[in-house]
Amino acid sequence: EGEAAEWAARINAEAAKAYISAVRLNPEATHIYGYLRVLLAMMDRLDCVQLLGKKDVDGVEMALFGSISSAHVL
Repeated sequence: EGEAAEWAARINAEAAKAYISAVRLNPEATHIYGYLRVLLAMMDRLDCVQLLGKKDVDGVEMALFGSISSAHVL
């Protein structure tokens, strides 16, 4: 079960990064916010769900990964 949980955590983190990037590319794409919201709920990151409700994508990324991607900062 440990390996499966680690695998799921890696996959979820990669999915979150992809959704965050997609939202930054197209902030009007409400369906992407929905996908990210579902993923965050599955990850039991309700703190991030609340941040996303405020469209605080930087806050979500900071809470999940401890930093904001350099691609976005540039």
